Amino acid sequence: MAILVFEVIVKDGRTPSEYTEDFVVLYEESDEKAHAAAEAMGREEETSYRNQYGETVEWKFLGTADVRAALYDDLSSETSLYTRGFSDISRYRDLFSVSLPDDGKEDRRPG
Repeated sequence: MAILVFEVIVKDGRTPSEYTEDFVVLYEESDEKAHAAAEAMGREEETSYRNQYGETVEWKFLGTADVRAALYDDLSSETSLYTRGFSDISRYRDLFSVSLPDDGKEDRRPG
């Protein structure tokens, strides 16, 4: 598995950039080959086009955020692919605009 990070730029001078994470499945024999394949995939996905307003939209590959083995080898049926941890649920909510149950323990980091 790899996470590819892209910047989406609308070249109109008014719209701020947005960013995406693409989670991709790779089939490689080593971490080094998987990282190289992820980088190549990211560069291949770079593109630009005109949107419905005539503005140029550019997808710029920023890099590979993570490469690691999938949680399970069998991807032929429903299964978990990837997991990552974080320590600040309130920043996660803000960043991804998600509604999660509030257990009253917003930030469990020490100090």
